[in-house]
Amino acid sequence: MIYFFYGDDSRRRRQKLSAVIEGMLGKKPDAVFQKIDSESWDEGRLEELIEGQGLFEQKCVVELDSLFEIGGDFISGVLARLAESRNIFFIAEGALDKKTLEKIKKHAEKVQEFPLTKKEAARDNRVFAMTDALGRRDRKSFWLLYQKYVLGGGVAEELHGLLLWQTKAMLLAQSDGATPKNTKQNPFVFKKSLEFSKNYSAAELRELSSRLVSLYHDARRGEVSFETALEKFVLSI
Repeated sequence: MIYFFYGDDSRRRRQKLSAVIEGMLGKKPDAVFQKIDSESWDEGRLEELIEGQGLFEQKCVVELDSLFEIGGDFISGVLARLAESRNIFFIAEGALDKKTLEKIKKHAEKVQEFPLTKKEAARDNRVFAMTDALGRRDRKSFWLLYQKYVLGGGVAEELHGLLLWQTKAMLLAQSDGATPKNTKQNPFVFKKSLEFSKNYSAAELRELSSRLVSLYHDARRGEVSFETALEKFVLSI
């Protein structure tokens, strides 16, 4: 079974998704929750969850979080099996092309869209302007945009995920023999990441990635403020 939540308003989408999953787990106390995101994406793991094999023999509620950028071809190919699986799959995505949307909707039990308001769209545009500033290594613009983002109610944790994604995209594009196909990036994203990657060495990108991961875990443990730690990161590029 597939539940499909999509749209650019990531905050409302995640709030609704969390509430629905919590409610479902409350009704199914024996079920196990599994989440696959960009950091834990693995085709073999998803295969096991579809079939209910190996470690995942117990019934599962599975969240597939923003995976179409890196695993879209594979997931599109197994949608019918996801729908027929004994496990329950929640597909959560931002903006997708019309063809992909229609394909998922065809197999989904429930579909809900979360579009942005004009105010939220402006804030979202600032987020992508910040990932571009990171790519250009433009510290001043990055910091000014970050201040506007925070003052406008932006969530540092959501921005963090996109900054980590941009850093990894640059590192992948910089690797030997990289192509849109073998890095699993669309051609536009790959071209942009490749251009940005010229502003950093591979060692610098690995360090940025490591720092962002550490920042996330430190903030989760309450050792640092997410907003303050991210601002220090911005000022250090």
